[in-house]
Amino acid sequence: MEPKLLNENIVLKKQGLVTDNISGENVSDLLVPIIDNAQPIINKFPQILIVTFPNEQFGVTIQNETVVISNDPQPDNPKRDKLVKSAIKLNDKFQENLTAYGVNFRYTVENSTLSNVQGLLDSGKLVTLGAVEDAEQTKLLSLSYIENNSNSKVQVMINIIPSSDGSSTGVVEFIINFHQDISGNVSLPNFTALKRQVVEYETKATAKIRSILG
Repeated sequence: MEPKLLNENIVLKKQGLVTDNISGENVSDLLVPIIDNAQPIINKFPQILIVTFPNEQFGVTIQNETVVISNDPQPDNPKRDKLVKSAIKLNDKFQENLTAYGVNFRYTVENSTLSNVQGLLDSGKLVTLGAVEDAEQTKLLSLSYIENNSNSKVQVMINIIPSSDGSSTGVVEFIINFHQDISGNVSLPNFTALKRQVVEYETKATAKIRSILG
């Protein structure tokens, strides 16, 4: 039942950022010095820009005034420095006002169920955004809830991953988002502080999953 980290990303909310005005080549040129074995692929559509580095399982998506820098971690997270450096580079590149940023993690846990989560749901202690049960309404299949703390918010999404025939695989997916609303009053932390924050959030996310599953 040990959580396995599959993906992490840093999200920047840039007020007034217009995706169609951004060159994919400029984004890739900015990041190539940071990314090892960089062979970027650029895809641009109306109001969305995607720059991926498939050899490194690393990518940037820009859409709706939002910049998402995504990384599929390796053992010991050797690419986390690149994730944080890329976020800072892109934040500096786009001069639009930064109103919020977040750090998100996606995990899976094998040989697990949501039985303990059902108890939390029944207790009324969670501010739920949505819950889905099976057809017989006897088993929880997914749950989304939030935790608010002053200027920050944690959103937790939990899903049972079914097999192709709909039967249970015993694998539960957790998506945990840490959202920091800075309202344009604070700049993005520097490299050392932001990396420390990502590490702290990962520790909190793992502990939260263990607590939820009991």
